[in-house]
Amino acid sequence: MEFAIVAPLAILLLIGTIEFGIQFNNYQSVRSGVRDAARLAVVGRIPTTCSPTNVPTDDLVCYVRQRIGLGTDTAVKVVVTAADVADANDKGSIKVCAERPASSLTGLFSVFLNGRYLRSQVEMRVERGAGPAYAAYQDTAPSGSWTC
Repeated sequence: MEFAIVAPLAILLLIGTIEFGIQFNNYQSVRSGVRDAARLAVVGRIPTTCSPTNVPTDDLVCYVRQRIGLGTDTAVKVVVTAADVADANDKGSIKVCAERPASSLTGLFSVFLNGRYLRSQVEMRVERGAGPAYAAYQDTAPSGSWTC
């Protein structure tokens, strides 16, 4: 009798722990992909083999998605801040943002995850003056509007 009471709770706790672990791993993938891409962008080292267009911004967006590796529902935004002409050391900055919807593997926790998004943004100062010129870019945000 005790097993019939405890088993469903134990199974629910186990599945919840697994679901949390998967979401945390997905968030870390988003965070790591955005950080890696931003770092390579500010030093001018984004691989040009990712995008067939060979446009620096397209290569950057493709690299972000490739580093995140969670599918095509990942939206990317790139914000480029121009350099301050009064400061010779300022070369501008690049902000890379990514967002993807959270999803439940089993469907048991869809109620808690529907409408939630895994988001990350990283802004870094451009370190190399001779790097490629990036342009602003923005996918349609899954949440409806960007928070970055």
